Amino acid sequence: MADNVAITPGSGATAASDDIGGVQFQRIKLVHGADGVNDGDVSSVNGLPTYIVDTSTATSFGPITTANTALFAAVDTANERAVVLQLTSSHAGTINLEASNDGTNYWPIQGFDFDCDQFLKNSFTGPGLFQVSVSARWFRAVTSSDFAGSVSGSYSLRSGNHEQPFSSVNLTHVDPSVVMQMGGIDQDNQRVPVRLNSLGHVVPADGQQFRGSVSRLGSIVQVDTTGYNSIVLQLVNTWAGTVSFEASNDGTTWVAVVGWPSAGGAAPVTSSTANGQWILPASGRFFRARCSAYTSGFPSAVLLLRNSPAFATATSPSIATNQTVNVAQIGGTNTVTAGVAGMMAVGGNIAEDTAATSNPVISGGVVRTALPASTVVAGDAIRATYSQSGQMITKQNAPGDLDFYVNATVTTNAQTSLRAAQASPIRQNVTSVTFQNTNATATTLTIQDGSTTLVTFSVPASMTLPLQLLFPTPLRGTAATALNYTAGTTGASVLLTVTGFNSY
Repeated sequence: MADNVAITPGSGATAASDDIGGVQFQRIKLVHGADGVNDGDVSSVNGLPTYIVDTSTATSFGPITTANTALFAAVDTANERAVVLQLTSSHAGTINLEASNDGTNYWPIQGFDFDCDQFLKNSFTGPGLFQVSVSARWFRAVTSSDFAGSVSGSYSLRSGNHEQPFSSVNLTHVDPSVVMQMGGIDQDNQRVPVRLNSLGHVVPADGQQFRGSVSRLGSIVQVDTTGYNSIVLQLVNTWAGTVSFEASNDGTTWVAVVGWPSAGGAAPVTSSTANGQWILPASGRFFRARCSAYTSGFPSAVLLLRNSPAFATATSPSIATNQTVNVAQIGGTNTVTAGVAGMMAVGGNIAEDTAATSNPVISGGVVRTALPASTVVAGDAIRATYSQSGQMITKQNAPGDLDFYVNATVTTNAQTSLRAAQASPIRQNVTSVTFQNTNATATTLTIQDGSTTLVTFSVPASMTLPLQLLFPTPLRGTAATALNYTAGTTGASVLLTVTGFNSY
């Protein structure tokens, strides 16, 4: 209640005051404005400008060593805008963020990880620094049901709030007749366009990071790899056991996948019993690193999702060195060890001085001492022919092993066998005839394919030198038929030589 003091300037007036401990304090009405300017009385529609000074201090907690336990007593966040939470120590499991209006019933909320490209999460594996925007009256952080180890840290209440990249975007006027490219704000507060692949799908941010840790059998970290080409997995911490690398399309059925050591040189693996870093292709929709055998400690994983491929390129050397590739089999058949280091060998399936019992790929041909298979016909492929000493045979008509020559002395006009019939379907072909008649009587001589005449020629009497007849086109006989001769007179005495070759 006002205690007024009378003032008598002339006819008198009354000033408003308040008695505080026997002393009168004048009651005044506020206005605000610059010097010499009245911007109006302070009211509900013309408030007095105020500036908040953040005087928050950090409150420490821990160590906490049990599951399903609050890290600190529920914090009253009235008149605050954010909570900054710092986690230290080593632990497995997660720290879950929760908020409540009545202090009894709590619900999950999300926070911002300053050390991660993923903006909002409702749980953290720590250690690290995190900010939670105030969304209700009470706030707390609770260890998960699978928590193990120890966690300590501190929190502070802030009257200011770290600006989220997605919550402070200046909108500009858009001309509806113009197609506007979709974009966003990068970490330097610069506008950048959204990347699309050739199918028009949005390419997600490169280097998304996920963390996880366990102290038992089960998944350490599991992610959806949609839109990414490769996974970089690093195992850390002190532990003993086996961590398996697995992929799935449905999130239920998992299969082993191969990871290549980032340092290169070592063989790819599907699991590990020690810390290290591996590069894996994003071959399924989901990927997980799972503790498949547990002995002790806290196996922890740090996982990155990358837009780059799993293998090295000129602009993205994902693997530091060349990888060893062992092509042990092709089509289920063991390969032949051959070639020069750094080159893939190309060879047949037999070596030199080995019987060609299969279907070799060789640069050359085969040694022939007889005719090839009789099933070789016009249009068929056939190997080149070589001698037994490795010389390629380019001899006219046939290899020397298929040639023949026969000698006879013709003394009768009866049909006489010059060379017996060959096995079917082999033919006898005559390429030359050499003769000399030592008798004083001239005669004729006929070379026959069985009883069919191939050639007949006159033989002069008393020849001092032999005479040779060459046939540019061989006289071709009939298959499986004898080669015969017949003289024109009974008193002949002709020295005869016939050459030729076998063929089909």
